[in-house]
Amino acid sequence: MATRSTTLRKPTLTRVLHDVNAPAPVQAAQIAFAVMAASKTATWAEAISTPRLADSVRLTAHQQEVIESFRFVLPNLRRRGPVVTVEACPECGRWGWSCSPVQKRCSWTPGCSGAPVKAATTAWKPPSPADVLADGEVVL
Repeated sequence: MATRSTTLRKPTLTRVLHDVNAPAPVQAAQIAFAVMAASKTATWAEAISTPRLADSVRLTAHQQEVIESFRFVLPNLRRRGPVVTVEACPECGRWGWSCSPVQKRCSWTPGCSGAPVKAATTAWKPPSPADVLADGEVVL
């Protein structure tokens, strides 16, 4: 009788990239969506309960600080089904949940002329691969 060889594969290490120039709530959502994508989950709760997640995803110290600062945002994000993300105004700093296309002008602060930025559920790509440092930080 033949036996199958059971070798353990080393997990693929995912380096998370995000836009460091985006408003902080958007950065937190970008990081969270990258972690959810790496763990093939739809929510933050599912992602952090994935076995061996720490072996497959690496966050920089800055990314960990952003996630910690906006941890109250993470449970409400959804990558699938009714997608829920964050959009924020870089001018006034206000932010909110978003299930629709990004607004053209800020509607959170009267008189604000800022153009809100939305965290995409797909991986953020830097303008040039040369802008990515060894630790995953992006220089723009």
